[in-house]
Amino acid sequence: MKSPAFLLVIALVLLVTACSTPHAPRPVIDSVKTNGICFRLMDYRQRIEYFEKQGQSQRAEEERRKQLEYNRYVQKLFRENFDFCPVYFFYASENEALLQGQRVLLNENMETDSSLSLPSKIHIAAYSVRDVGESVHGSERFYILGTGMEVRPAFFMPSAGNKDYVTPENAPVEPKGFIFRLNQNTLIAKDLHKFNKKLYAAYSNPK
Repeated sequence: MKSPAFLLVIALVLLVTACSTPHAPRPVIDSVKTNGICFRLMDYRQRIEYFEKQGQSQRAEEERRKQLEYNRYVQKLFRENFDFCPVYFFYASENEALLQGQRVLLNENMETDSSLSLPSKIHIAAYSVRDVGESVHGSERFYILGTGMEVRPAFFMPSAGNKDYVTPENAPVEPKGFIFRLNQNTLIAKDLHKFNKKLYAAYSNPK
C-alpha cells in the first residue's frame, strides 16, 4: 500500500499538469487563429499632452521618442517570435474607438492609418496588469480579452554556470542558462515565445 505522502505527491503532480495545460473554447481559439490579435501599445497621450500644456515641450518630445522606440521594439519582437496568428497594433488611447469599429490600426511606421481594414472579429491583446485593482499588487502578463488566455512573463535567475546577467534586449529565446530579469514591465523575446507556444497549445487542446 502506497504511503499518504506518496499519494499526495502524485496528486500535486497531476494538479500542476492540469493547470499548466491551457484550454480555450474551440470557437474562440479558432477565431483568434483566423482573425488575429489587436495588440495594445501604450502611447501615454494624456501624460504627453500634460507636459505640452505645461510648456515642457522638450520633456513631452522625449517621452514621445522613448515610447515610440519601445513600441517599435515590441513590433520587432512580434515579427521575430510570434507566428500563431496575424498581429495588428493600436495605441491604448484609441481603445474605445477600436471597440466601436473605427479604423485606428497602426501601419509599419507606427502611425494610425484609416486605410487599414479591421479584422472581422476584434480580439484585443495586451501586456500589462489585467485591471486597475491589480495595479499595486498585480504583475504584468499577456492576455486576450474574452478568451481566458493569460500568460505570465518569463522569470529566470542566473544558473550556477552562468554568473553574467543578461539584459532584456539581449536575452535569447532559448537560453542555455537562466536569465536574470531586470524589469518585468519590459517585454523580452522569451515572453513572446512563451505566449506563442501557449496559444498553439490551446489550439491543440480546446475545451
